[in-house]
Amino acid sequence: MTITIPYYEDMSRVSNSYIGYFKKSPKLFRDSLDGKIKSDPTKPMENGTMVHMYLLQNSDFFKEYKILDFNTPGSLQQKAFCEQYINSKADKPILKAAEAFKNVYNTKLKSEDKIASEGLEMALKLKDYIKFLRGKESGKKIISFAALNALKKKQQNVLAHKKANELLTYKPANGFDSNEFHINWEWKMSNNPFIEEKIDCKSLLDRIVVDNDNKKIQIIDVKTTISVSDFKKSFDEYDYGRQLAFYWMAIIWYLEKDLGLDISDYSHETYIIAVDNITHACRVFNIEDNILMAKADELKDILNDIYWHMQNGKWDYSRIYYEGDGSESLNCA
Repeated sequence: MTITIPYYEDMSRVSNSYIGYFKKSPKLFRDSLDGKIKSDPTKPMENGTMVHMYLLQNSDFFKEYKILDFNTPGSLQQKAFCEQYINSKADKPILKAAEAFKNVYNTKLKSEDKIASEGLEMALKLKDYIKFLRGKESGKKIISFAALNALKKKQQNVLAHKKANELLTYKPANGFDSNEFHINWEWKMSNNPFIEEKIDCKSLLDRIVVDNDNKKIQIIDVKTTISVSDFKKSFDEYDYGRQLAFYWMAIIWYLEKDLGLDISDYSHETYIIAVDNITHACRVFNIEDNILMAKADELKDILNDIYWHMQNGKWDYSRIYYEGDGSESLNCA
């Protein structure tokens, strides 16, 4: 398995997220794969990414995030002042400060000296924030001490949970374990090696453990949620079963094709470590095989449909629409 393009930059392969788009609309899938649809990450998505990195790639966390240990604007005017200061063409700090202050605040009753004095005072107060805005923090994201403490509490609770701790820290003597494991793989329409009909896919697993001594394979996924006590609702709403089944398809391909393992000799386990965003509580859920098998069957049907659309170049409607009389079943919607 050769990977030359980072996971999120590779638009040539189908991921579980793209399959979610396809279920909504073949056209949405095609436009997303073509990069025509851009969406900014939501706050829950940003929080999930942050928690994942803190738990699974802690050594890299502070390369990506800067703890907010300096004064930040307390108002929209102060924020605008900082932006005006940076954009000023003046050649001296006191002149930049005076210009920015004039552009943001009402200075009709103030003298030039007073404007310069108050502007410079504000620039000095917010100098670290101004430095941050100028990009001298190498593009890092800033988070507050409160956010960092919340991450620490989540980590403490996860490591205090006996099963979560075991899943995240176990290292097999013979085999391998890896966090954020990227797999580029192929879905083939047929088991016949002479048939080249396939879809190029990609998966990014939170954690995988392959234990050759105990003949055991584990997939561990970390999810943040608004309530671990009602996690079944999130599991169904976001179709996590499909995502995990897609991961297993990737793992089976990788272990057989790249490592040459006979996975029929191995047992397999699938877990979700759910972390509550409010209470920071942790629970571990063992995902049953019957859920994964049902979702794997669904995935095979979806991938076959995706292949049909790719071959025929028809994306406005579903395959059923094109092959039938134009009506579609609610069961397929």
